[in-house]
Amino acid sequence: MAAERMQRIPSRLREWIERAKTGLLQRYQRLQPREQRLLQAAALLLPVLAVVFGMALPLHDRLARLRADIGALAIQAGDANALADQLRARGGKAPALVNPMSGIEQAAQQAGVRGFVTRIKPDLTLGDGRQRLIVDMKAAPYADVIRFLGLLRAQGMAVSRAKLYAIDRPGQVDVELTLSN
Repeated sequence: MAAERMQRIPSRLREWIERAKTGLLQRYQRLQPREQRLLQAAALLLPVLAVVFGMALPLHDRLARLRADIGALAIQAGDANALADQLRARGGKAPALVNPMSGIEQAAQQAGVRGFVTRIKPDLTLGDGRQRLIVDMKAAPYADVIRFLGLLRAQGMAVSRAKLYAIDRPGQVDVELTLSN
């Protein structure tokens, strides 16, 4: 079987392997018996060290990290259960989560500017945990835009940025708003 494998190796490489084996064997035979035993022990110890440091220790470290994560998650679960118990004890319901997009839609309908809204999209540039939305309107009546802003404020929405552009038609503006909850 070893002879078959050697036949598949290109001839130059095969010659180099044979010279290396012969040279190493001669070198090994010239060593003192004590040095030969030391080399044999090292040959046996090397795979054991590779298994320990290459597999066992990294697995042990990962297991320790996972155990620490489980402890932290157990604490969080306990806190969540305590908060749920407090909420049940009060007999109240959790506050309804208001979808900012639906709030903007409702305010636009009430203010009469829904037909002028050309775009409502999330602003994903911030990582501060607040949801921001961009609202664009084209040729919207100025008085209705002001009413729309008042309705948004009543819903708890904050205007981070507002750009109103005068257009050719009197009393109408193009609007770019950035809103946050």
